[in-house]
Amino acid sequence: MTYLLTGILAAITLIPFIGLLRKRNADLFEPIYWASAYFFLLFVIRPFFDITLGSPFLGDFPFDEKTQFAFIKALFLLAPCFLAFLVGYYSHFGKAAAKVLPVIPRTWSEKKFNFFWPVIVAIGLLSYYLLIRFHGGIEYFVSPKRDILTRAGQGYLRLGVSLILFTFALSATRTMATGKGKVPTFAILLTIVLTIGFFSGKKREFLLPILILLVVWHYLKSQIRLRGLALFIVCVFLSFPIFKAYRRQSLLNLPEAIPTIVQSHPVSKSLISRFYGIDSLTIIIRDTPEVMNYQYGATFASLAVVWIPRQIWPEKPIVTFGKTFAQTYFRERFEGTGIAASPTILGEAYINFHFAGMLWISLLCGLFVRGVYEYLIHLNFGPPAVFVYSCVFLFLFKFWESAIAGIISAKFGLYFLSAIVLVILIGKRKHISNLKTVHKTLCEEF
Repeated sequence: MTYLLTGILAAITLIPFIGLLRKRNADLFEPIYWASAYFFLLFVIRPFFDITLGSPFLGDFPFDEKTQFAFIKALFLLAPCFLAFLVGYYSHFGKAAAKVLPVIPRTWSEKKFNFFWPVIVAIGLLSYYLLIRFHGGIEYFVSPKRDILTRAGQGYLRLGVSLILFTFALSATRTMATGKGKVPTFAILLTIVLTIGFFSGKKREFLLPILILLVVWHYLKSQIRLRGLALFIVCVFLSFPIFKAYRRQSLLNLPEAIPTIVQSHPVSKSLISRFYGIDSLTIIIRDTPEVMNYQYGATFASLAVVWIPRQIWPEKPIVTFGKTFAQTYFRERFEGTGIAASPTILGEAYINFHFAGMLWISLLCGLFVRGVYEYLIHLNFGPPAVFVYSCVFLFLFKFWESAIAGIISAKFGLYFLSAIVLVILIGKRKHISNLKTVHKTLCEEF
């Protein structure tokens, strides 16, 4: 039964890629393909590893009777959830919602850009300085990052630092569209964001500028083919042992630590251990309502207070459900560490409203992802729209393993709103006249 359900789920997840093969000029950065691939990684590839090599969370296969039943039930429920996501994505409601939103500027104002970008970068660098001070000084750079990354009260400082990333994305769209500003974009801003990303100790922070650059190049320069995506994926794989070692060791000991990490945790094993979505969902189904009663929307309550800085309200409760999830369902592994574990968006939906919640969140995610793509790429195509799309693209497929309140507020919400504010400040309501033929071709195809 386990192998049968995994095979059925794999076949359903591959449906969007059948359409991809039939399209002559398919858009490889349409989010449906990335969201489907991420779902496949969490809920098809990971189950295969669990039943062949065992799981650090579920034990060796075959699992105990209660866990095995929850594992099979999870696989069974995931199939209709992904179908609901496809229904939402391919329906006309996402397109209709995008059409009622206001039109955004189609190009950048050169005068506004030249005025604002140094100011925004200065704010970002000041935020980075304050973040370093927050963590105790220059030792922050060379210390292991595992404990630092889980420290509370740094959200707004990190948002300020992310302004440098937004400026890089903004400058990249300007450079790709007009050919201006290559030195500030690639010699200055790209160097800064990659350096900050590396010292952050987070793979996402280091790889996100590269992903942004791929998206911008694809839409405003020339379409990226599978070969280019394959190279990016290789970079993702190679980064895992480096950042895994950096989280555990001082920067000064990193050269000696990386070979040890690679030997004890091969890249393939390190990669798959990062994506434990099916494990979380299995444990949630197995232990709900024993560990935690059905919440009926209570896990979303943090949206009301998430915006309040902890410096103003030191006793602010935990607003990241991932931390609550780690301290309850994964208590034996993460208790007292401050680490946030991933319940997956479907797992959190199950904790709130059982299987109905999983179906509804899948449908809404499909509608929302298609609406964003339609609004930015089809209806408002231009450097500002591509800028916004590149900033939020990661969250249009990574949402599967996110907490609901977190993806709305701290992740997609803040990134989307910050990007829109920059578009309003620097955008110019004028049709693009100097884009190359390839840009016009892309618009017609999309």
